[in-house]
Amino acid sequence: MKVFIKIKGKLCHVGEYVEDKNCLYLIRYRSKHFFYRNNSWGIDKSLLELMFNRKATIKILEKEKPQTLTVSADVWKSRGIEDDFGHSKQVFLNEGEFTW
Repeated sequence: MKVFIKIKGKLCHVGEYVEDKNCLYLIRYRSKHFFYRNNSWGIDKSLLELMFNRKATIKILEKEKPQTLTVSADVWKSRGIEDDFGHSKQVFLNEGEFTW
């Protein structure tokens, strides 16, 4: 199922949720989505809460290298850092927390 979030009143497609695998797949480009200041990837806080409640796995399909980074929503929620840069509240997780 396609996953959308609302940013500044506009619906944005952010990934795909596969229910039988209980996994959220996020297609990302390092040059556009990676937060270099603290070496992390971000996710919308409300989307993370939804995935946490489902005990889901989250996979970032990074297209420029390409590589797949995997983490549980539980780890992202417990070890992530919340911030808001004007789009929506996000939770950032250091890249070292992911498995490759």
